[in-house]
Amino acid sequence: MKHIFSKTKAFLALCIGWAMLTTSCINEYLDDCYTLTLKVVNSSGEDITEGDAVVDAGLYIYDENGKYLETVTLSASQIKSHTPVEINYPATAKLQIVAWGNTEGSEQTVSAGSTISDLTLQLANRTATVLEHPRDLFFGNDEDIPLNAGVLTQNEVVVISPKVGRLQMRTENLERGMELWREQNGLRADEDLTFDFYFNKTSSRVGADGSVAGADEGLSHNPEAMLTEEGEWDMFPLEDGFENVLPGMLQEGVFYVNGRPYETQPIDDITQAEIKVEEDHETIVIFRWTSEGEFLGIDVNIRVIVRPWGDGGDDEPPLTPQR
Repeated sequence: MKHIFSKTKAFLALCIGWAMLTTSCINEYLDDCYTLTLKVVNSSGEDITEGDAVVDAGLYIYDENGKYLETVTLSASQIKSHTPVEINYPATAKLQIVAWGNTEGSEQTVSAGSTISDLTLQLANRTATVLEHPRDLFFGNDEDIPLNAGVLTQNEVVVISPKVGRLQMRTENLERGMELWREQNGLRADEDLTFDFYFNKTSSRVGADGSVAGADEGLSHNPEAMLTEEGEWDMFPLEDGFENVLPGMLQEGVFYVNGRPYETQPIDDITQAEIKVEEDHETIVIFRWTSEGEFLGIDVNIRVIVRPWGDGGDDEPPLTPQR
C-alpha cells in the first residue's frame, strides 16, 4: 500500500520539532544549548576559575518567589573545566542562585532553609562562646536567571569572589609591658604570666545577599598565636601568620594578663579611623607598648596596613610602619 504524507502532516511535524528545540535541549545537539557556568574572580575582577583558589562549590537555587528548589555541588575539576550546571526545574520562571565556594569543612556550614531569606552561612564554634575562623570562602549571587519551560534562554554565568579578609596580629614591646606589669603587681621578674587576646562580639554569619551579621550575639574570636623567644605575642610562627576573618569593622578586643582584662578599641593610632577588614586583602594589626612598658592606650593603640591579598616583593609595606 502506498503511504501518503500530506502537507498538513508535514507542517504538524515541523511545528512539533520546532517546539522541542525551543523548549528542550536534545543530547545530540548540546553544543547548541545555552548553559549556566560558575566563574571565579579575585577582588580585582580577574578570572581565576582555572586556578586552585576554589576546590568545591555549592549553588543554592531558588525560584522567583524565593522558594528553595535544590543545591548543585561542583568539584574542583568541574569548576576548572567550566562544567555546565544542570538545573532540574521544568517550569517557566526566573531563578535566584546563591553560590558559595570552599565551604566543605568543619569551620562553617551553609543552611539553604526553605526560602532564600533563610539561607545562611554560619561559622562553627570552637567552644561555647568562641568562634572558628572561616576557610578561604568565595561568594556570589544572581537574582535574575530566566527559564523557558525549564530551559535557559541565554548563557548565564554566576560569579563568585573572595568573601574573607586576612588578619595578622602582633605586639611590640610586650615583654617590657609585662615587666612593668610584674612590678606594679608585686610579682617576681621570673614569674610566668599568662597572656591572651579575644575579639568581642565577632560577626558569625553571612546572608543570601552577602551581608555579614551576628556581631550583636556576644560570640568572640581568639586568634591563634604564640609567645616568641623575644617575648612578643605573634601570629608569624603559625604557618603564614595570617588568619581568615569575615569582612567588616573589627570589634573591640580584650587582652587578658593573668586573667585581668585590658580593653582595646579598633582605632588606627595614626589616622584615628576605625579599622575595617576588606575582602581579599591582608590587614596587619600591631599592639604597641612604649619602651617604658606603658600600653599606648585605648583608641590609639592599633596600627593597620591593608594590601592586596598575595602581593609581595620589594614594594610590600614594612610590618612595622614608620611613625
